[in-house]
Amino acid sequence: MYHCDAAALLAAAGYEELRAHPDALQMLQDDLRQLGWPRDQVEQMLRRMDRSGEPTVYLFRCLHS
Repeated sequence: MYHCDAAALLAAAGYEELRAHPDALQMLQDDLRQLGWPRDQVEQMLRRMDRSGEPTVYLFRCLHS
């Protein structure tokens, strides 16, 4: 998962925080499905994400746009 060569770390995120960033949530869903994950397992994994636990996601913002 990448965009370009420079990004700023915004925050650690779990599922609740990702809901405020639907584009990031959709990217994660798409990437896991492309890896062959079944839809139900993708949703289970995303809902388990926790910003102060595991698994977690790190949100970045592109510095070029």
